[in-house]
Amino acid sequence: VPLAVQASMTAIEKYCPDARNLLLIPENHTRNMFYLRNVLRLQSLLRQTGLTVRLGSLNPEVTAPQVLELPEGQTLTVEPLVRRGARVGLEGFDPCAILLNNDLSAGIPDILRDLDGQILLPPLHAGWAVRRKTLHLSAYDMLPAARSIFRPAKARTSWLRMSMPRLRASVPNTPNTRSTPNPLSS
Repeated sequence: VPLAVQASMTAIEKYCPDARNLLLIPENHTRNMFYLRNVLRLQSLLRQTGLTVRLGSLNPEVTAPQVLELPEGQTLTVEPLVRRGARVGLEGFDPCAILLNNDLSAGIPDILRDLDGQILLPPLHAGWAVRRKTLHLSAYDMLPAARSIFRPAKARTSWLRMSMPRLRASVPNTPNTRSTPNPLSS
């Protein structure tokens, strides 16, 4: 973990050298315990860098802080976002940086548009809200031919090939052209 903490510190300092507060915005689907445990781990990792890290929700139904119970007695507190002028934060919390752990596939919410003086990572133009997963998967399908030209067979990364059928299966109207079974389908 120390290398992960150091890498996180370096990345945050690159965008916001004087960062003290970081707002983490997770996905709205809060029933997935595996995802929530990963958010807790990310929050813990970022806190080890010396940052104060709090979680904000884009969900309009979150109107007050909510404590989410996790396995092993752990908890996450998710709070409603607050917009003040051209800044986004939480009640009593003004972050230098906002880390999106949310693909914004439902679109870019107005509360995140036109921020001033805050770093948004990744930037809005890099999210799934402005890219189509089907185009991404089409480009992926062209990779095997290019890979065989430029890389020896032993150097190919099997983990990527194994993960793409799962992603492809999660995108509506995208054919699963691979014969690998999807272990995530029920």
